Amino acid sequence: MLNYKKISIIIPTFNRAVTLKNNLSTFINQNYPKNNFEIIIVDDGSTDNTQEIITNLIKEKRQIDIKYYYKKNEGPAKARNFGIKQAVGEIIAFSDDDCRPDENWIKEMNSSFSKDEIVGVGGKIISLKKEATAFTHQIDCDYADSFPSGNVAYLKTALKKVGGFDESLRFSNEDNELAIAISKVGKLAHNSKMIVYDPPRRMGLGDIKGVIYLESVFHVVKKHPDIYHGFRRNPWVDIYWNWFVKHFFRQAKKGIEFFWKNPFDFFKLLLLVIAQRVYLILLIPYFWKASRRYT
Repeated sequence: MLNYKKISIIIPTFNRAVTLKNNLSTFINQNYPKNNFEIIIVDDGSTDNTQEIITNLIKEKRQIDIKYYYKKNEGPAKARNFGIKQAVGEIIAFSDDDCRPDENWIKEMNSSFSKDEIVGVGGKIISLKKEATAFTHQIDCDYADSFPSGNVAYLKTALKKVGGFDESLRFSNEDNELAIAISKVGKLAHNSKMIVYDPPRRMGLGDIKGVIYLESVFHVVKKHPDIYHGFRRNPWVDIYWNWFVKHFFRQAKKGIEFFWKNPFDFFKLLLLVIAQRVYLILLIPYFWKASRRYT
C-alpha cells in the first residue's frame, strides 16, 4: 500500500500576482490526496496586489490547504527558510511562482522518497519552447546532479540539520549550496518523471546587473572545498571560463536557433551578451576583493 506522506510546497513570490494566480491551479490540481499536501506562499515584500488576489483565491479553494504569509523583501533564500519554519510536512518541496508542475508532480515526488536513505530529490524542468525567442531566458534541466529550487524536495529533518538555505547567498547559488550541504547528510536522487514546466522569461537590464552575483561562487567553493572538484575548485575559472567563454557559445547557439522567429530579439541578445562580458571585465577588481574575503 502506497504511503502518502504529508508534503509542504513552498513558493516564494515577489510582484507577480497575475503570474502566480494563473499557475497556482497546477499546484492545486494534483493527483494526490488533498489532505496530504499544503501550499505555502511566501510573499517577499510585494507592492502589487498579490495579497488581495491570493486571499480571494484561498476563500474560493477552501478544500485545499493554502497558507499565505507576507514579509519584508530579503530575497528568495530567506523567503524559503521562512516557509520551512511554517511547514508541517515531512517532505518540503520548492518551486517558483512562474512554474507549472505536471499533475503527477507530487505523486512522483512522494514515490522518490520510498527508500529510507533518500533525503532529497530533484526533478525535470521543461521549458515551453513555443513561448521562447532569442531574448528569453529558458531552463531545460534533467541532470542527475542538478537540484534547482524550481523543482526540488527534501526531508524536513535534513533541512533542519543543515540550517536550510544559506541566507548570505541572496540571489544566486543558494539552491546549489543547499544541495551540496544536504548531500553530506544523506543520499540525493533524481526523478525525470517529477516534471515542472517553466515558461520563458523576457530578459532585460537585470540580466546584465545580475552577473555581479557570480561572487557567490567564491563563497560556495570556500564553504565546500571537499565537494567542488577539478576546475570548479577555482572560482576564477568557473566565472571567466565556464561562464564568460563557454556560456557565450551557449547563448550564441540559442540566438541562432531562434533567429528567424524574431530577428530583432537576436540583435537585442547580441547587445546583452556583449554588455555582460564588458561588465564582467569591469568586475575583476570586485571579484578580487571577494576572493580575499573568502580565503
